[in-house]
Amino acid sequence: MRGNLKEFEISSLLNWLELEQQTGILYIETQSCLLDINTNNSNSIPIFSPRIWYIFFINGKITYASEETNNDSELIRIRDYLSYYRLENSTSYENNIPKDLNNTQEYNYLVYLLQKKLISPRQSQAILYKMIKETLFELLNSAQGKFVFKVCPASYMSLAEIEISSLLSTVKYSLRIWKQFFPYIRSPYEFPILQNEDQIDQVFSTQAHLTLSN
Repeated sequence: MRGNLKEFEISSLLNWLELEQQTGILYIETQSCLLDINTNNSNSIPIFSPRIWYIFFINGKITYASEETNNDSELIRIRDYLSYYRLENSTSYENNIPKDLNNTQEYNYLVYLLQKKLISPRQSQAILYKMIKETLFELLNSAQGKFVFKVCPASYMSLAEIEISSLLSTVKYSLRIWKQFFPYIRSPYEFPILQNEDQIDQVFSTQAHLTLSN
C-alpha cells in the first residue's frame, strides 16, 4: 500500500491501520523547511529537505516510531530520555548493543538495557511511549509527503503495543496547545537558555541555579 499525504492524511492512515489490525512497517517521507527561524527577512528562500520516518505495527497497534538518522546521531534521543530518568550511566553500554538488522540501534539499545535490568519494564515502556508520541507530534504537523506500508511479520521483541486512537487524541491536543505559542516559538527544537547569570545568583540558591542550568 502506498500513497500521497495530500490524498490520505497521516491520522486517517493510522486509524485505518488500527481498524484493519495491520502488522508491518509504515515508511513516510516528508519535506522539511530549513528556513532560518531567527530571520525576519521576507526575501528568504525556503529550502526543503526530505525526512524519512518509520512506524512499526503489531495487530494495528504501534510498537515503535522514529526518524531515520545517521549513525552518529541515532542514540541522541534515547540519551535524553535516559537523562530524564537519571540513568546517564547507562550510556556507557552503547558499545554492547547487539546488531539486529530488523530494528534500529535506538530500539535495540532500549531492549538491551531492559534485558540487562539497567532499566525497569515500566521505564522502558514510558520511554518508548514518549519516543512514539514525539515522532507522531512531528508527523501530524506535516502536510506534504508520501508513504508506503509494507505488510510483514514482527520479528523483534515488542516492549509495548500502544493503541493508536487514544495516542492520536493526545498528540493532536499537544499540537493545538503548541501552536498557540506561535510566533513566539516557531520550532519544537527551540529551548530556553539562561542569561544574566549574575542576577540569577542573587535571586536563587546555588543548588537552584544548578537545577535550572541542567
